[in-house]
Amino acid sequence: MPKVSLHSGFLSTFLPDKPVESGCVALKEGFGEHAAPFSLEALSGEDGLLGPDLPLVDESAAFFSTPAPTYLCDEVTSTFAVAHALAQKKTLPAWGAVLAACQTEGRGQFRRRWQSPRGNLYVTFRLPDVPLFRTSAGALVTGVLLAMAFSRLGYPLRLKWPNDLLNRDHAKAAGILLEDRGGVLLAGVGVNLHRLPDAQQLRSDRAAPAGLLLDADGNPSSLAPFALWQTLVGEMIAAYNQTFAVTTAEALPSLADPFLAWRGETITVSDADGTMLSGRLGGIGPTGGLLLTSNGRSHELFRGSLARA
Repeated sequence: MPKVSLHSGFLSTFLPDKPVESGCVALKEGFGEHAAPFSLEALSGEDGLLGPDLPLVDESAAFFSTPAPTYLCDEVTSTFAVAHALAQKKTLPAWGAVLAACQTEGRGQFRRRWQSPRGNLYVTFRLPDVPLFRTSAGALVTGVLLAMAFSRLGYPLRLKWPNDLLNRDHAKAAGILLEDRGGVLLAGVGVNLHRLPDAQQLRSDRAAPAGLLLDADGNPSSLAPFALWQTLVGEMIAAYNQTFAVTTAEALPSLADPFLAWRGETITVSDADGTMLSGRLGGIGPTGGLLLTSNGRSHELFRGSLARA
């Protein structure tokens, strides 16, 4: 078996006390009730964060390279909880991320439970502290950035407004959730990379079936969770710098509409209180709302869950 490099820049015992500019840190302790003790089994193996093929000593620097600090965890209550702890210690800069092997209290839209079997990507990262992400369009912009990044990597996904990503088979491959904690805006993302959630535990009224991340030919990804995040975050940063960082809100529809699922189709939007509205999906408005035409009237919606009518 080749010798694996687990150098001091990679393994840490407690939460760091000073900012980490880039690279990878595996956190073993320091989360109280929010995380189980770290095990090396969470790193390697078929369902490990790093996959079965760990680097040789002279390959470790490139293997663990990330544009912003990435913290690896074993089982956590949620990656949000750990990311918040890091942000409070000022050790989670923009695009800094927390990856976990699994979650016990992951959640999605309307605080619904998000199943988190090992082998998938569960990540929470800090968004740049710019006004765009704090507007009503923040979740949409994050979803479009992810769709852009996945597309650049060969995974054509479409955004089911406001926070789901569908694969080429119109199945839900990823979910997104934004949360402001103490003035720090965090984005949580779950991607069905290698494992699907238990169908018996999913809602019977779900708008789309669960599906895996698929490439343009319909093949599942072979990447380990960390390798996927390593490339995904780089593409997200590049897409952000080339689009939203240098544009105005008026350009949002032209950036978002190409990635919008079910555009031009008849859909139903349901709110948490049971309110429903059906109509033709026209696209995205400049403030991030969903444009819907129903009975000859135009509506711009800012919350709700979509389903094909």
